[in-house]
Amino acid sequence: MRRRIRRTLVGTHRWLGIALGLFVAIWFVSGVVMMYHRMPELDDIERLRRAPPLDLERAHVDPLVAIHGAEVEVDSLRVVSVAGRPAYDVRGPAGRLALMADTGEPFGGFAPNDAVAVARDFLLSAESLVGEVEWMDVLREPDQWTLQARALLPMHRIAVDDGRGTVVYVSDRSGRVELTTDSRARLWGMVGAVPHWLYFRPLRAQSAFWYEVVVWLSVAGLVLTLTGIAWGVVVWLRKRRIGYSGWLYWHQLAGLVFGGVTVTWLFSGLLSMEPWGWSSSTSPSRAEREVMSGGPLHSSLSVLSAAHLRAVLEQARHEIAVKELDVSRFGGRVLVVARGVDGERELFGLTASGESTESLDGVAHDGSVAASAVEPGRLGKREIEDLAVGLSPDSLGAEPGEVDVLWLSEYDSYYRDRTGGLPLPVLRMTFADAERTAFYVDSLTGRILRKETRRSRLNRWLYSGLHSWDFPFLHDRRPLWDLVVIGLSLGGLAVAISSAVPGWRRLRGKLGRLSR
Repeated sequence: MRRRIRRTLVGTHRWLGIALGLFVAIWFVSGVVMMYHRMPELDDIERLRRAPPLDLERAHVDPLVAIHGAEVEVDSLRVVSVAGRPAYDVRGPAGRLALMADTGEPFGGFAPNDAVAVARDFLLSAESLVGEVEWMDVLREPDQWTLQARALLPMHRIAVDDGRGTVVYVSDRSGRVELTTDSRARLWGMVGAVPHWLYFRPLRAQSAFWYEVVVWLSVAGLVLTLTGIAWGVVVWLRKRRIGYSGWLYWHQLAGLVFGGVTVTWLFSGLLSMEPWGWSSSTSPSRAEREVMSGGPLHSSLSVLSAAHLRAVLEQARHEIAVKELDVSRFGGRVLVVARGVDGERELFGLTASGESTESLDGVAHDGSVAASAVEPGRLGKREIEDLAVGLSPDSLGAEPGEVDVLWLSEYDSYYRDRTGGLPLPVLRMTFADAERTAFYVDSLTGRILRKETRRSRLNRWLYSGLHSWDFPFLHDRRPLWDLVVIGLSLGGLAVAISSAVPGWRRLRGKLGRLSR
């Protein structure tokens, strides 16, 4: 019986190693690359820097009129520039759409020459255009770099003769540049994120199949590693030494030292797929969002006119170079946040009051005048706290007084961002329910930015902690974090590589005997 168990253990580890050893080695190498290079993307700050200054002189159609005309539902609304024209960038259940603020009509897409002009202006805004700009084609199916932006298709691909192989993607849905890549970014993507996530286009385009492949490869990798550790421990206990020579000597040694780390990386990678109902979403529900907003955004847009938006823009220009306006709702009142070149934000607010419009400063205006400016972050802490208490419904079992209120001016262990992109300060409201539910609320807009429960906190340590070694005592101390993670990755790579030669020899021998 024991012999059968040992044979099963060794056989499982051996043949899984032959089948998956290359995958594991690639995951370690690509993981190190991803410490410094991700998939090509256009981040929010870079997009704002390159966006044209917002001009609403031709904005004559009110947002709600345009939305009703397009017969769409809206969850969020931004006022942006599309090919030099003012537009409402709306997002809702049907996806994302640009509605032109000068005509009220949905954006109809670009002709090739117009798409080239948008790409050229985008590049000139950063003085990075040094060569000819040429239209390539229209993507109606995603290529390797637009797999995560399929909702924005079709896209025009624009080639730039700048010596760097730059390609600009202009969306017919949003009317804006949504991605840029160059040869260097594509190369790092192909040796980093693409093999690490198995993001090869023919596979990733089949979302359900790709999901199953990644989940079951992770499970098989876990079985491979656990059986190897188990057998290595058995051999060590029996012989009190490494029981092999040559390549297998180094394989057993590396496995005993780095096998545990390999298990944690494979396990945490599996959790990232949220398999078998394991869900730890940190996004608030619609009902929770509406506790702070006072209702859906759509229901309050009748207060907001194009004239209000023009006046808000005029006031905001005294403080920042406005690139777009972000419309939201707090406690039933309409908020407009002006966003600048480097992500700076200025707040304006409106509420309905009879036939007039009342700004957050309490001064009434007639409908032809926009709200007065409000200092950034001056909604009022007490006002935000009073609404946030309502996030504790009776079903959570928390008494009104059982709540911990804390204003954060620095990231904590759960609300954090390596790039510093998440806003501060925020309100952290933690309730005394069974899940110890916590909400993080933006001090500027009163919008819920994150929700934490017991499961999401556990997942934070099991995934981010184990997969990225994102522990406060280490992650914020670079280059110490880099040295530790690279060193452990090299150890895991040694485990995979040291089994490749004997594995290949065994496979070649088996195939040779079968052929004879």
